[in-house]
Amino acid sequence: MRRRILGVLAIAAFAVWCVFIQANIPLPDRGNDFPAFYTVAKAPWAKIYDLDYFTRFEHELRRPWGPHEVQPFPRAPVYALLLKPFGLFSYHTAVHLWLALISAGLVGCAWLVQRLYGGDWSILLWMIGFYPISFALTMGQDTAFVLGPMLLALFFHRQGRDWLAAFCLSLAFQKFHLLLLVPLALLLHSKRALFWRFAGWLGFWGALNVSLIGIGGVRDYLDVVGAGVVDRLFVRSWNLRSLAFHFGWDKAGYIVGAVLVAAWFVWLARRLRFETAFWAAVGLSLLLAWHSFKYDYALAFPFFYLLWREYRVRLASPFLFGGLWVHALAFERQTWIMPPLMVGLSVLLWWRTRQPGVPRHITSTPAVVGVPEASN
Repeated sequence: MRRRILGVLAIAAFAVWCVFIQANIPLPDRGNDFPAFYTVAKAPWAKIYDLDYFTRFEHELRRPWGPHEVQPFPRAPVYALLLKPFGLFSYHTAVHLWLALISAGLVGCAWLVQRLYGGDWSILLWMIGFYPISFALTMGQDTAFVLGPMLLALFFHRQGRDWLAAFCLSLAFQKFHLLLLVPLALLLHSKRALFWRFAGWLGFWGALNVSLIGIGGVRDYLDVVGAGVVDRLFVRSWNLRSLAFHFGWDKAGYIVGAVLVAAWFVWLARRLRFETAFWAAVGLSLLLAWHSFKYDYALAFPFFYLLWREYRVRLASPFLFGGLWVHALAFERQTWIMPPLMVGLSVLLWWRTRQPGVPRHITSTPAVVGVPEASN
């Protein structure tokens, strides 16, 4: 009974926090990334990748709030279909419904983290302290709909339900550029059944997306991706690209750094249990991504949680308990610091596995009591 009461209180605290940080920011900055989703929800199907249409629609949509930056829609056509119901509502209603769904999705993520790796509903309080999650909430970023499927993939994999696990993982790859090392983690740990089922689902989604828009639509999509609309923001990124820019390196410097990080991950992942390697892949993939921003690091929450709870890497605690708020708010221009910090944490993880009394392959709390972690 006490556990249930604490759970309800934690959910209530998280809900109050979500309302506070969202209501504290006026429109249009509240849910600032939602206009692109709303535009595609209202757009004729032939216009979902039409930059001129987006410019006109968003100009009218945001006219009451003054000048704005046009946001394109660089997601798959299937995602556009899922967004269509939001077009039935006014923008004011739709954006708040969207923020409520994201908030609820993060509660679901907290429940999955608890089931997979232990703990209690205080995880929601740690989510409040973890700045990227709060930033994703205020911006209206759909991070919960990427993190949730990844957690579900591991949840089902432990039960040996690899087709369902692969399906969930394929849903997370709507943001494939943030998860480049994850398939490598599957292969390094001989998760071949999961990998090939995952590849099959990706093939299915690819064929479905092409059938929805045709070859002409694919060309339009590539034009949107290559338009560089968000490229002007890369200096704010928490990735290797921002690091290279800060020190005046060219693209070759970025490539060298990316190769070194990928090589380090290959060496590290083989010395970790699978799920730790999986989340390390997520964390280090964020460094490799050409575009990865503060809210994208919400995907790395389980990585920090594992570092702190299972491996007792004490440096992870400031990240979980508010340290990134200081980094983001007081050192806004020092985004280049994040790559060395993330690599440093991965080095500490490796070092911790070498310490006496810390098994290299820690066994997590099973997702379902009595069901062991899947071996394939």
